[in-house]
Order: sequence, then C-alpha cells, then structure tokens
Amino acid sequence: MKRYLVLGPVICCISVIAAAQSHTWPPSNPGPAPIMRTLRLPGGKVLPSSLRWNLVWADQIVPQWVTPAQVGFAARNYIGTQKIFRDQLAEFEAVNSNFMAVSYHLAAGLNPAHNSDCPDPKDNSGSDFIGVVTPKRYVSEYTEYFRPWLVDRGIAENSPSFEAMFQHYDEVLPAKRVWHRDPYWLMNMDDAHWRAYLSAVSLEWMSGNGNQGMFFDVAVETNASLFNPNVWNPQPGNFDWWMAPHKPYGYAGTMDSRTKFSQYMNNTYRSYFQHVYRAFHAADTAFLVLPNTDQMITTVYDPVWLDGDAQGETVDGVMVESFGQATIGDMYLTLERIVRHVTGRGKILLAQAYPAQPEEAARLIGMFMLVKNENSYVNFLGNQGVEWYAAYEIDLGEQSPCPATLDPLREQGTGANSLWRRLYSRGMVLCNTADTEAGYLLAGSSWSIVRPVGGGDVRADGSLPSYSVEYTPAGHSVTVPSCDCVILRDTSSTGIAGTARPDDAVLRAFPQPAHGSVRIELGTGETSPHAVRLVDILGRSIPIRWSASAGEIDIRWTGIEAGVYVVLLESGGGMRSVRVVVGRWKVEGGK
Repeated sequence: MKRYLVLGPVICCISVIAAAQSHTWPPSNPGPAPIMRTLRLPGGKVLPSSLRWNLVWADQIVPQWVTPAQVGFAARNYIGTQKIFRDQLAEFEAVNSNFMAVSYHLAAGLNPAHNSDCPDPKDNSGSDFIGVVTPKRYVSEYTEYFRPWLVDRGIAENSPSFEAMFQHYDEVLPAKRVWHRDPYWLMNMDDAHWRAYLSAVSLEWMSGNGNQGMFFDVAVETNASLFNPNVWNPQPGNFDWWMAPHKPYGYAGTMDSRTKFSQYMNNTYRSYFQHVYRAFHAADTAFLVLPNTDQMITTVYDPVWLDGDAQGETVDGVMVESFGQATIGDMYLTLERIVRHVTGRGKILLAQAYPAQPEEAARLIGMFMLVKNENSYVNFLGNQGVEWYAAYEIDLGEQSPCPATLDPLREQGTGANSLWRRLYSRGMVLCNTADTEAGYLLAGSSWSIVRPVGGGDVRADGSLPSYSVEYTPAGHSVTVPSCDCVILRDTSSTGIAGTARPDDAVLRAFPQPAHGSVRIELGTGETSPHAVRLVDILGRSIPIRWSASAGEIDIRWTGIEAGVYVVLLESGGGMRSVRVVVGRWKVEGGK
C-alpha cells in the first residue's frame, strides 16, 4: 500500500464519504460531450460529458455471464461496453436507452474463432477459444465472412491477389507471411482488397449489432517483439522481420533502423485509418473509429498517425489499455502522448487500467484526472465482471480545460522529471513522473488528501462492495512519491459536511456574445481571485487585462477570433471557470 507523507499539523479525524448501496452514476445528468457537436451517432445515442465526473466505460459485460441485477447496475452506472450481441445490448437498453456499445475487430488481422484458425507457423499448433463478436455470434471470420467475400469478388485463394492481402517480408510468399503473437496473420494495410473488405465487414457488423462504432484491437506501437517469424526462419530464434537484411515487402530502400520502421508504420497506419475513417463517416450518421493503442510508450515511436494530416482524419479516439502501468519515463510518455494526440485534440479517451490492488486506484485515477478531457472515460478491470471502485466517485468539481500539450500542466522540473498539476474547481491533481519524490507547498490550510479505498465486484443482487472516499487533512504541504499522484480537495466552506460552497453557484458572464470585454459576476461574499486567465478550446492562454471591484471581474482583450473561450478564476490554489462566447467585431454602419 502506498502512503503519502503529510506535512504540517495533523488532525486526528478522517472524513469519509460512504458508498451508497443503490445509485446511478453520475448523480446528476451530464449534458452531451463536446464531440457530439460534430457527430451524429447511430440510434440517436449521445456520449455524455465528463467535464466533472469520472465516467466509466466497461470492457465486455455479457448478460449471460452475470445476473440481471448486475446488468441493471451496469446499465445505470456505465456509459457503455464492447463486444456484445444485439440481443445482449437490448438488455442494457431496457434500463438505459442511451447505453453505448462498439463492435470488435483486429486493427490489421482476421479474427479467428480458435487459435487453430491461425496456427503458430513455427510448429503449426493452435488451441484456445478467443472468438470475435459478429451478428453471427462467435465464428471464424475467415470461414464466415472473408472466404465468401473473396468468392463474390472472384479472388481465388492462393492467387496473387489473395496472397497480396497478407503482410510479408522480403517476398510475397506464404512462407514469408508476418505472424502476430496474439495470434493472427498481419494483413497488408496498403492492399486495396484488404481495405475494402475491412470497411465492408466492419459496417456490416456494427449495423447488425446496433453499435455506435468499432474497437480496433492491437493497433499498437512498433515493437518487434510483437511479431514472430514463421517456421522458415533464416536464423535460429526470432528475428526482426522488418530490419535489414529483411524488410517489409515493397519497401523502397533498406530498412536498417527502428526509426525507419517507425516512420514506415506511422505512414502506413495514417493512410490505412484515413480510409477507415472516411468509410465510417461517409453518411450523416457516423460510426466511431476507436483503435487500441496500448500505453504509447515505445521511445522510438511517436504515434503521429493518430493526428491525421491534410489528407484527412484517422480516429475519433483511442483506448489506452494497461493505462497507468508504466513508471518514470514511460509514465511521462503515456501522459504526454495522450494529451498531444488524444485529449488535447478533443478526441475520445477510453482509459482501461488493471489495478493489482484497490489501493492502486489513487494513482491510476490521478493520472486519468490529469489528462482527461470532456470526452474521457475510465475503467478498472479486475475479473471481467461488473465492478465498482471508490475512485470513480471522486468529485473535485469541473476540470480546467485540457491543454493542447502536457507542458502547461508542469508545476516544477524539466522533461520527464517533473511534477504536474491539473486544477479543478474544488481541488487539484498532482502527478510526479520523476524518479524522486517531489514536495509541493499548498496555499492556505483548507486542503485534504483524497484517498479512494476499496471496491471490486458488484454482488449478484446488485449491491456494492465495501468502499469509501477518505479525506485526510493535508496541512500546508504534501510530498508526492516518485511515479505517483496525490489528489487534493479544497475543503474550505466545507463541501464535505454538506453545506453549500459559494462556487456551487453558477458564474455569470455578460454580455454574451462578448466583443472586446466581458464582466464576470461573483457570488455573494466571494473574494476576488488572485489570477485570471482567458484560454481557447485548446487550452492556450490569451493576453488580457483584468480588474476586480464590488463582486465583479472586468476582462478586456483585443484581436482574438470569434469562438468559445473559457475564463479561469484562480484563488488559493482552487479554480473556477465560466465559458464565454466571443462574437465577431461589429462595424459601425454595417449590417
């Protein structure tokens, strides 16, 4: 169990918020997520905003594997799941008509019903059921979908066109196919036939299962250990099939470094997922493109393909599997790349973590709260069942806007050896990616360390496991251990005791739209902030002049574009925010 060093006066009591035994999460109904401004999802379903709450997107929850009461709990408290059939989805929709679901396909492979459909080429062995969800249930994709598609298009198996659909090294021969240890054959993402097949089968599966998108598994960072050679090894043991003297078939030149392979994979993935994105967004109703990128921590591979380019977008968001598992430099890479490629760009984040012990939840949820945006969802996966953790119910109020890069969140240090801070309207999150502990001075003495305790499987009758959210007075400073996070709540005017805080009132900004200036009306009895910032939707600060008087803040600016901005009011380490719509400048005498 991790213990935080608390400096300053220690108060003997600990405030605890106990778990409710029957609830719907979140406790208040959130509005639509920002991404819904540009998306219309199948079935009229809407992704909810995670501006304030740690909303949960579960892994596969199959009704036949759990009780009806657990299904009801999941439908009320989770946003969605993946890899379930249409009739199974209907059981969740009977409780929550907006319950989401996405289909499942490998990013660049054929889903086998059994490993024997794609045997290990070293010894031709295969076993164990791994399956794939389609409208035809768990089937061999090769037999039920791929082969009929080939027949319809007159592509004979073992013909040149057929063999070209597989990824090869050196030559287009069956003996040179690239095999993934998951296991499956790696397909040739540049091949027009494979692209056409993938788009067609994905659209069929999603529509047939009433889904809102497709989860593309194993779209991972470049790591040669993920790719095994086949039985015709040119040397003993495994080898880097892509590195000289070998290379991907059709690659121009010599691939003699991991850097070149990274460039090759980025270019390949970018073009490939642009094709998928166009197919999924071709109609008025869009299907979500959600690849699994794992932790994005390979040092030689920055997944810039996620950003798209002038030729088009690639993804609506990503799943980061094993979220929070990495430490020190890799912990930094996970956080930095999530912000730069996903949340800072307004895309969907599905953060799936595997806490070995419930005590790890504080670190994992702290990392999530540091980088989440309003389209972000989390899941702690233990036993593949219906689970609930105290960490989900941490409430610090609304988060500050997610910046375009991680750098604006750096509180101290340089590079990976840094302490990072994300402000919330009722507190803050501190994460330390350095290899040594970091001290942090707190403004005022009304801070408490937030510690989620317990959680686990929801019981068969739908009741919750034992858990609580504890608040321990922090004094004037805290120490954040290496590769860890501390979550802090400002308890002044005590929200814990249940009395209203001044910032429970909604801030007013007027006029709206604003032209060159705006006035923020503070609540009764509120003191003026010590810092005021105006930021755009990417978290970039806009130069302003401001002044405070008689419960109001006056803000002025010049020369900014029309659009939606956010005013941040910081006081004593806490932060409040209010949206401001900036209109186009009016021209005297114009219309």
